[in-house]
Amino acid sequence: VEILGVMPEIVNSYEEAKRLEAERAGNFKLRYALDWSSFETGRRVESFNRTSYSLSHGFGLSGDTPYGAFDSYAVVRRFKTSSEFTYYTVGLTNAQIGPLKGFDVRGFDFYHAVSSNLAVSNVALRGAMVKATMFNNKLDYAVYHGRESGGINISPDLFRKNDLFLEGVNLKFSPTKKQNYKFNVAHGWGHDRQSNLNPYAYDLASSWRLNDMWGLNYEIANNSERFAHIIKTTYNRPKLTASAEFRDIDKNFNSVSGTASRQGEQGGLFDVSYSPTEKLGINSNLNVYRDTLNPALDNDTRLNEDFRWNANYQASPV
Repeated sequence: VEILGVMPEIVNSYEEAKRLEAERAGNFKLRYALDWSSFETGRRVESFNRTSYSLSHGFGLSGDTPYGAFDSYAVVRRFKTSSEFTYYTVGLTNAQIGPLKGFDVRGFDFYHAVSSNLAVSNVALRGAMVKATMFNNKLDYAVYHGRESGGINISPDLFRKNDLFLEGVNLKFSPTKKQNYKFNVAHGWGHDRQSNLNPYAYDLASSWRLNDMWGLNYEIANNSERFAHIIKTTYNRPKLTASAEFRDIDKNFNSVSGTASRQGEQGGLFDVSYSPTEKLGINSNLNVYRDTLNPALDNDTRLNEDFRWNANYQASPV
């Protein structure tokens, strides 16, 4: 059973709506969310037996301050035998404290500052992170430190047993609008860390917009022992988009926090999308690679081939 309640909306004139929006701009906003679930089993309602139960309350407070845009959120969850804070975060966006301006800072629970790459996954952390830009927004950097899987809506008991830590530095340099370079270094440690993981991992990625039609991307990662490479070229026209990606990832290459994406694969991925009309879209995808981590038992050099084709026709506008 799901119940949704919506407060009535008063329709005002455009001028009145703009005036109200301006009045609310500087106010603090309070959010509250309630989520409840219970799983019951049995042959009849009167004899149901509860097997799981969860009740969560979410509280958020956000608004503008003299030091930047402030936001916070916390989740209190009640389980069968306890009630605990399982998630809480607080941060300042576009902060300014004394001579320091234009940076973001976040504490407690967050996802670390870089999107997933070969060296480190986009994992949840409980700790602190600082992000900032320099040199007219040409250089971005972020520094983070925290416990892995820290409090992202999980049981606090699991959180306390997880002795895994991750810290790192991310740099992004964009000398022009058509090219950028990203460098990441990450360090992981802890008693619960897998024994086959290296403590450090490095990742260097770059992208170039060669002209209006062609683009090129390259990524190389190293886990202190082995390498992983991905190179990709793209082609874009108004009705046609195509890409070709080639990868070579060592079978023993791991990210700093676990198994690497497409570990042990050597091959290519080819994608073509064509829209001859506004209503018709056609896409085809070919993935050909050799799996050195889990090869075929009868032939360890056999190629894996996966081809997909689909077409979508929209009869009328949505």
